[in-house]
Amino acid sequence: MWGTRSRLSEGALHFRALSPLALPSPPSIMNPSRSYQLPELVLLNSRELRALVDKQPDRWPKDVRLNSKTVKRTFRKALLDPRNGFTTDEPLAMDDFAGGADLDGALDSASASLTASSTLPDNILALHPGSTTGFSSMRPCLDGPHRRSLHLYVEDNRTRSKSSVTIGALVSDRIACASGEWRVEASHVLEELQKTTAQISGRGLVKVGVPDVTSPDFTTYFVQSTVKKLMTAPTNPTHLVVPASNWACLTLRVEHVTGISALKLACEDLPSDDEESPASRVQFPKGFRPLEAARSRARIHQCLSTLVRLRPEYQSFIETRHAVLQNSDILSIWRFISAFKEEYYGKDISEISDNADPGARVTKASIRIALGLGETCFKEAEEGARLVGSYGTGGIYEAAEVVEELEAKRDPPGGKGRLLRFLHAWEAAHPTPLAAN
Repeated sequence: MWGTRSRLSEGALHFRALSPLALPSPPSIMNPSRSYQLPELVLLNSRELRALVDKQPDRWPKDVRLNSKTVKRTFRKALLDPRNGFTTDEPLAMDDFAGGADLDGALDSASASLTASSTLPDNILALHPGSTTGFSSMRPCLDGPHRRSLHLYVEDNRTRSKSSVTIGALVSDRIACASGEWRVEASHVLEELQKTTAQISGRGLVKVGVPDVTSPDFTTYFVQSTVKKLMTAPTNPTHLVVPASNWACLTLRVEHVTGISALKLACEDLPSDDEESPASRVQFPKGFRPLEAARSRARIHQCLSTLVRLRPEYQSFIETRHAVLQNSDILSIWRFISAFKEEYYGKDISEISDNADPGARVTKASIRIALGLGETCFKEAEEGARLVGSYGTGGIYEAAEVVEELEAKRDPPGGKGRLLRFLHAWEAAHPTPLAAN
């Protein structure tokens, strides 16, 4: 029909039903005006892609916004969509395919999108999935492994940080892959990732995985190792499957093996004794272990934070602690803080945690941090609870005037400052042996 059809196998092409007035266009390789291909767009930035669109502005889809914030993925999608009709007169460069683009994946993806859509015009030329015989003359560099751009989304759940980076991934094979999918060695992905600014850092044991195919909320881990040995650690499975897409990407999730907190992870980054030179090492008293002390405090803070959240009054405490309240509500907050302090202050950490060695004791500072209070607020709560315990209902020196003040309601509320001033004034006017001491 075009004089060179003998170069294509009979099964390489198939046609949808043609409109009586519409004739199919010859393949883009033989026609000076052809559609864009993914490999020639993937390395262009947003400005360069916008320049291609501006050559044919009337073909931009009406339902897609075009402005300075339009991202590269949107540009590529519009330029590659045959329904929009974007074309170019530039000859198809073979280097675009040989330099790292997966031709089979591009053909499979294009074929799937064309045959699955019911809104495509009748004169679309579709390539048969898996049949690329007609392109054998332009893909000598694609026999065997070749490189392709792979976008990585790294979710580090140790520090709740997220980053993204693009690497040049070596396509391994397509064993047991669906249409458009391809496999890459897991160790190769880790090796390339660790060469970028999005590398996995820190110390200690970590495990890396990908979202489960059927349940993305769950993670399939493929490696567990120290951060230093991550690039050489054995992986299971050995290969990862990249889903079929015009924009190849994988999501990696990083977890600490023991699930330590972000504060403890920060402690892990402190240099150990064997990493410091004798000249730069700070001399501490014999038996002093600053790193061990920091880890011990981190364990106490984490444990107390968990315990305080289990108390039924905690939610009310969080919601009202910074509000201007009535006296009865202020009293409830003071009692909550005082009760938590009395229960845990001075205890050995081994008494409240099964995963801690004995030695470190709970301090007021640890309790204050667990409650999320500043030093002034914490001291005010201590003082208020003491005064109410002496002069309030059931106190050793219970006074009717104090009880009445604690139950009083004002509009607007007086707040804790006013209540503390009243209690201090009452104590000064009615000294007790306890206050004198």
